[in-house]
Amino acid sequence: MNDQLSPPAGLAWSRINRWFLRGRVFRLAIQVRMLVLASVGVLLTIFGWWCLAKVFEKLDSPDVKALVKSYESCPWSTTGGGYAPISNPLQPKRSPELSGPELGAPPNDAVYDPWARLTAPALQLFNLSRTFSGAAFLALCLVWNAAVWALFGGALTRSAVVQLTREEPATLGAALGHAGRRWISYFSAPLLPLGAMFLVCCGLFVLGLVMRMSVLLAAVAWPLALLGGIVMALAATGVVVGWPLMHSTISAEGSDGFDAVSRSYSYVFQRPLHYLFYCVLALLLGLLGLTVVELFAGAVWQLSAWGVSWGSGQPLMEKTLAGGLGLSRFDASGAKLISFWFGCVKLVVLGYAFAYFWSAAAAIYLLLRYDADGVELDEVFRDEAEVAYGLPPLVPDPAGVPTVPANESTPGAP
Repeated sequence: MNDQLSPPAGLAWSRINRWFLRGRVFRLAIQVRMLVLASVGVLLTIFGWWCLAKVFEKLDSPDVKALVKSYESCPWSTTGGGYAPISNPLQPKRSPELSGPELGAPPNDAVYDPWARLTAPALQLFNLSRTFSGAAFLALCLVWNAAVWALFGGALTRSAVVQLTREEPATLGAALGHAGRRWISYFSAPLLPLGAMFLVCCGLFVLGLVMRMSVLLAAVAWPLALLGGIVMALAATGVVVGWPLMHSTISAEGSDGFDAVSRSYSYVFQRPLHYLFYCVLALLLGLLGLTVVELFAGAVWQLSAWGVSWGSGQPLMEKTLAGGLGLSRFDASGAKLISFWFGCVKLVVLGYAFAYFWSAAAAIYLLLRYDADGVELDEVFRDEAEVAYGLPPLVPDPAGVPTVPANESTPGAP
């Protein structure tokens, strides 16, 4: 009788144990190049949303005014809550009274929270009470979001799949180059299902015009509206749940946006329980890693202020940390500059959350691909622009014998 425990059926348990339980994905997320890519992506997203909010808040629309506040948030305008070591890393950190991404607030976790913040414009767009100006604002935020993370999300997932499958380092330039060459595919993939939903909405718009003339006629044709609702519900479920897999598909397969949509929908609907299991596992381990990162960042914040306070004195340090209250105009400017540097520390915490999110998405895609299609976990598309190692060119010497030039050397040779 075999008393040994067997892994769950259909799961690549050895790779799950290696990538998640042994912290491989966490180690990927805390690499400097991954933190840089994610932090710059977050910063550009904040900047684009802030610019759009400043433009649209000039409109006299209550709908827009209720939206823009959460899109103007940045690490330099958010104080406390999750960045200092004395706070509880597990407590809710995003303001419950604001409905939106609040990208400057500390993350609650490193999987669901980044997903929710990046998905917020799309989810808010389908509110029945949304005005035209509010819908236009959210649509532009969504397009900007897709444009930014087409580059940085693509680079992060490419770096992750290369390191997870080949176990070789992926340089920052190579990852960005790969994402740049396929930027159109990364950008279009999550927008294609939304475009299909828009076409269905155009048909329902005609039904709405009929309803203006006669509610009875619209009621007779209402099954068509329900059919359109079913199509849109399926499309919305696939894109909302599976859009992170689209970036991972292009990074691992080198394919286009249509293939990314096809594969992500296939894996979401064919292996929903596997997908849920991987997401929950990534969520729990990501929360543990985020706690460590937040405590470290909070220690940096507090210990640096504590050390300086020995020379400046506690009263002056408290006024400085309060934004320069009670200081001269010149010193208040210095306090704002110090606040900026502390905001950079907060940005790195956000960067870790997004770096882990995209790294986990890449690992989950590779596992789902193995579960659904049986593709080996170490198979990944090799970009033609990447450096290929091989024999150096041979040139004839004066005697006509092919030799290696003096400035060439065989890869791997001492």
